[in-house]
Amino acid sequence: MGIKQQYFKAKRILNFPKEYKNFSLAPILVCLSLIALILVSSYCIFFWEKLERLEDEKNKVTEVLSESAMLESSPSMDVKVLEMPKFEELPMVIEECTDIFAEENVRLLSFNLERFGNESSEKLTILKYAVVRMKVLGSWEGILRGLNNIETLPDQMIKVDETLLERERGEFLFRIYYQEPNNP
Repeated sequence: MGIKQQYFKAKRILNFPKEYKNFSLAPILVCLSLIALILVSSYCIFFWEKLERLEDEKNKVTEVLSESAMLESSPSMDVKVLEMPKFEELPMVIEECTDIFAEENVRLLSFNLERFGNESSEKLTILKYAVVRMKVLGSWEGILRGLNNIETLPDQMIKVDETLLERERGEFLFRIYYQEPNNP
């Protein structure tokens, strides 16, 4: 194969048919660059939002640390400590819960003191609690308002563990935290 034959073969390969003569790669390059731009910008936005969340978390942590440093540096400040009821006061706490339901026109059908338990928190303090099941009769709105009022009692630590609402009645499992008399 001579040089002339190779030249004509290469010229034939490089000559596109007539329909491809006006073909341009510019629209394809523009589309690919737009797709790349969208991917890069979404990647940047994702990490920008992640950075914002980290900064918010950092601000919250520094705020908590500065507050705790202020409390340590100024012991004369009054810090409100939640006082849990004593074991002997549990019947009064249960009665207070029934009074709250009575204020919302919800009638107490029954209550049972089911068990006592211990709960360990992160700081290795042991919290004592009593589990009380209550059955009530009344409107859902009154029942829900009563539950909300019970959970937000100022001098108590009461947590609603289970709630079962049926038509015009409900059943709840409360966890009432208390302290033993020998643990002031």
